[in-house]
Amino acid sequence: MNQLQKIDECEFCGQTQVTVTLVRDKDWMCSICLDKESRVVQAVQKIESAHKTDDGIQSVADIMLSRAVPIFELKAAIDSNPDIPLDQKNYVMVQECERRVIQFQQAMSIKRQELSDLDTDMKLWQVNGQVFAGKLSEQKRAEFTQFDVNYAPKTQTSKSIRTVAGETKVRTKKSFDKTEVNKAAKEYGISATDIQMAVTMKPRATPNSIGREMCEKIAAKYNVPFDSLKAMIIARGMTAENAAKELVQIGLTL
Repeated sequence: MNQLQKIDECEFCGQTQVTVTLVRDKDWMCSICLDKESRVVQAVQKIESAHKTDDGIQSVADIMLSRAVPIFELKAAIDSNPDIPLDQKNYVMVQECERRVIQFQQAMSIKRQELSDLDTDMKLWQVNGQVFAGKLSEQKRAEFTQFDVNYAPKTQTSKSIRTVAGETKVRTKKSFDKTEVNKAAKEYGISATDIQMAVTMKPRATPNSIGREMCEKIAAKYNVPFDSLKAMIIARGMTAENAAKELVQIGLTL
């Protein structure tokens, strides 16, 4: 027994003739009360850690990091806190869930505003690009089709093929909308070239359906949630493959 311990009465539970330990330079506490206080401190620290994590949520990556305090750990911390009455533990847990939902909603609102601002800036440059492109010669202007207000993708010419029976059928190669292809490529993190090639090979497919299908296959390949993968791609401007690898690194898998 060292100088910080003695046989005496516990100042917290009132037990007598027990080994008590000096804490905070003034209180004498038995081992049972020490253990109880330790569990309270740990529970409070976990809850405070969760609050700090929530307060820092600003982007998709930050939202992923908020998983550092899993739900079951938070619930265990609340359940082990003797300062919270038994009939109030679920109530406190619901309060914590509400706090997180509000934080996520605020983070999503910020990201939507950022995307809206980016879209406004993009359109401003696009309009000016169209104005200045209109001052170029026709030959020079042809290099910048996205600024040509009269531009439309060329339709594929039809080809006649003769069947074995001698009948003539018309085969038309499928055309594609370059704008839709680029939009799908950006949304799903897939190469525009890959999407374009797939669209021309599948009669009823659209750039969006092809991009989604390819992105879903990558999500399945790395066993990550599709919605989280898509959110990461849009927020970070990453390819689907790289976004999936990052989700795996931070532990967001199915």
